[in-house]
This record gives sequence, C-alpha cells and structure tokens, in this order.
Amino acid sequence: MTEPTPDRAPPRGRAIALCVLAAIILLGPIYGHFFATGSAKYLGWKMFSRKATNFCAVQFVDAEGAPLDRYAVLKAPRGERRSAYLHRFRDVTAAERAGKAMCKAIGEGAHVALTARCARPDGWTPLMDKGDLCRR
Repeated sequence: MTEPTPDRAPPRGRAIALCVLAAIILLGPIYGHFFATGSAKYLGWKMFSRKATNFCAVQFVDAEGAPLDRYAVLKAPRGERRSAYLHRFRDVTAAERAGKAMCKAIGEGAHVALTARCARPDGWTPLMDKGDLCRR
C-alpha cells in the first residue's frame, strides 16, 4: 500500500512579488498626483501631450440641426486620396474654410452651422458655435 504524499505549501514568493508589482503599478501615478512631488517622473495630469493637441472636433449641421457629412457634400473620396484639409482640422479657421466650401457646394439657400472644440494640454477649449457660415 502506498502512503499519501504530504501536500506541498504553495509557493508564496510569486504571490508576494505579484502583489508588490500590482501595488507599484496602481499606486505609482497616484503618489505624484496627491503629494505633488514636482519630480519629472510624477508630472501633473494632462489630457493630451503636446503632439496630440493639433486637432479639433468639428460638427457641421444644417438649418434643422441634422448633421452634415462633409465628404458627401463636397463629393470627396474617403480613402487614401482624400483631401488633406478634410482629413483633420488643426484649428477652427480650417474648419470654417471647409464649411464655406460646403456652402458653395450646396448652392443657393444653404445653411451650414459649425460647432467646434480644439484639444489643448489642459483639456478641450470651450465649445465654439460659429453659426451659419453661408451668411458671412
């Protein structure tokens, strides 16, 4: 008859190392935010880095408030051949130029309103409502 083997104790070294690593990952950024060390390792909160601040979220709407698709109105391709000025708006003036081009494409009696927010390192700019671009 064989004797049962005694149960081995589970390896605690791995479990302890995993808990320590999880605590470092979870509490690392919190330390700098709550204690404001000023260290470059623990910088203050930023919504966007400098590289990601050159874009604006833009919406074009008609007189009834329905969204307008700028690619469809300007009959621009959506693929690789699309125009650079339609791909991404870097500032509100570029969006206004595209809106005025939409007014010309729609023709007489067009109404194209623009609302935009642009990214900054500390967050979004306040919502800008440019109203009807076709009357300008």
